[in-house]
Amino acid sequence: MYNFLKSHRPLLTLLFVFFIALVVRLYALGQMPLHLHQDEIMNGYVGRYILQNGKDLYGNKWPLLYFDNFGDFPSVIPMYLSGLFTYVFGMTEFAIRFPIAVFGALTVFPLYFIIKKLTYSHTTALAGAVFLAFSPWHIVLSRATAEAIPGSMLFLCGVAFLLQAFETKKNWRYYSASFLFFLSTYLFYHPFRIIVPLFLLGAFVLFWRKASTKILAFMMVFFFLLTFGISRTPWGLGRFKQTSVFTFNSTTNNRIDMYARDAGQNHILDLKIFNNKPLVYGREIIRQYFSYLSPDFLFTDGGRPYRYLVPDQGLVQISLLAIAVFVVGFALIDPSQFLKQRWDNSKVYLISWLVLISPLTAALTLDEVPNVHRSAVFGVTLIFLFAFIYFRFQAFKTFSKPLLIAFWIAFSLETVYFFHQYIVLAPAAEARSRYDERTELVKKIIEDKGKYSDVIVTREVFSIYYLFYTHNLDANLAGKFKTNLVIPEVDNLHFIDNDCPTQEKTLPLGPNSLIIDMQHCIVSDKYETTNAFPDNSLYRTYLYSPKQK
Repeated sequence: MYNFLKSHRPLLTLLFVFFIALVVRLYALGQMPLHLHQDEIMNGYVGRYILQNGKDLYGNKWPLLYFDNFGDFPSVIPMYLSGLFTYVFGMTEFAIRFPIAVFGALTVFPLYFIIKKLTYSHTTALAGAVFLAFSPWHIVLSRATAEAIPGSMLFLCGVAFLLQAFETKKNWRYYSASFLFFLSTYLFYHPFRIIVPLFLLGAFVLFWRKASTKILAFMMVFFFLLTFGISRTPWGLGRFKQTSVFTFNSTTNNRIDMYARDAGQNHILDLKIFNNKPLVYGREIIRQYFSYLSPDFLFTDGGRPYRYLVPDQGLVQISLLAIAVFVVGFALIDPSQFLKQRWDNSKVYLISWLVLISPLTAALTLDEVPNVHRSAVFGVTLIFLFAFIYFRFQAFKTFSKPLLIAFWIAFSLETVYFFHQYIVLAPAAEARSRYDERTELVKKIIEDKGKYSDVIVTREVFSIYYLFYTHNLDANLAGKFKTNLVIPEVDNLHFIDNDCPTQEKTLPLGPNSLIIDMQHCIVSDKYETTNAFPDNSLYRTYLYSPKQK
């Protein structure tokens, strides 16, 4: 038994890290975050609806590539995953979040393998796995049904198989596996449509002499053409058009117009030289790119959307920055210690290229920036950088033991701090941006709807919430939905396209109706105010009966 444990110690330690990563991603998963965000409900409900009825809410049979929410065309495969596990755990928060959390924990395996290929060091690779297992960035997204998490895991598997192919004679099997993993990322999250071909471009430049050139060239050309083909379709450009630097609220165009007004007619030539569109757009993309490298974003404040907010918590531990500063400082003083270390230069250059291109897709967008979800793959690939820094950190033999002990103590204390912020403070901080009040309101409506002939509610309380929490998967609902998952009525609920239904001239009122306004609406004297939902400060409720004037 002892010999078995000794010989399999690297594998057993990695399995232990995976187990810990899985525990921290599954612990109280149904309660943290407190309620489901609308995107999570959409994923779980739409996925289950298609699996049960063979068609989506618009009547499309077994969609494979996308689901049209509001012209953004999110990938449908993550919805199938969330819907599938509602058969196992019921229509619950835990069921919807479960598969993404598991993918998050599984990511430690390809990450470990890649780091091991770069440094030939089990200790460094294991440290990288630990960094990912306790990465605040990765934990928060893994627990919030972020489709970038499984996409990142599959992408790293593709990278791992590609690296293995570079050093194996009968390598077509590894190339095939790499190809399939890269292809699968296209079904999970849009940014991989840019990252995959750019990564393969770097691989071709660095390895064309060492690899099966024809296979690698085929993969590179195939994915560039695939991305180009998708970009020519409405569903391929949907979300990018909504959020990109080039189109988001015409922000950059407005800046160009402002420059023209400020400069006046006497500086038209100057503007064409210094403030033309390519230059202004290029500088905006560079500005956005560097926002993802800022210390505030990475180490102290985090980013947006605020539904991922953990107060006073960055995306990775500050102690990782500390060893980076230490390594750079001592490398300048005594570079000879690094020369004794062994690593694969070509593979290190390739992974460095991957780290550089990872924030690029996020840098092309302006909505809710810097955006932690769109840059999720950067959060994973950044672990490679910190693992390599840790690898070089160990080169200082004179100070290695006390320095390593100090680092791991600091890393552990920061991790404990993160969990405190996430468990104790994040629920309240995230509540408004996660629309927790919608869940509370819908649950109260479900509880009390039998008291009223009709319930009139703003479309702001999405009908999808009501359908999910009533477990209504009626196949007859298909085709009745409009864009943005809007349906006019379900049961005795009527969804009005107005924040203030009481301001509508005509309403489908029965003999005993309940009307729900948003809190910002002007108080109506037409209906009797009620305290039906006193805990929902964003909503005001009214009663109607024929006896009223």
